[in-house]
Amino acid sequence: MRTILDIGGQDSKAIALNGSGKVVKFEMNDRCAAGTGKFLEIMAHTLGYSVDQFDMEALKATNGMQISSMCIVFAESEVTSLVARGENRQDIAMGLHRSVVRRAVSMLNRVTVLIHHGHTS
Repeated sequence: MRTILDIGGQDSKAIALNGSGKVVKFEMNDRCAAGTGKFLEIMAHTLGYSVDQFDMEALKATNGMQISSMCIVFAESEVTSLVARGENRQDIAMGLHRSVVRRAVSMLNRVTVLIHHGHTS
């Protein structure tokens, strides 16, 4: 089995393939931009970083923060509030990256759990 994770600009997809390359399970997040490149782009700009700086600044974090909102509108408001409170922007950036990873792992788990238990529908 192989699994593909595609994080695009507007949606994210997790696809499980069997040994011959046939799609056996497919999950797509297209309800909102959370967990996509657009989410990361907007969050980078909210923190005052360019897209090119965003990941490198996150790697400098000493204590990544928990970001609870995944909707762009709510996350942007949450990030703005954190910055206004004086929280470290690098820690916020790491928290945002981790939130995208959590969403991606959740999608991957949904497409692979059936495969690992012998169900290929």
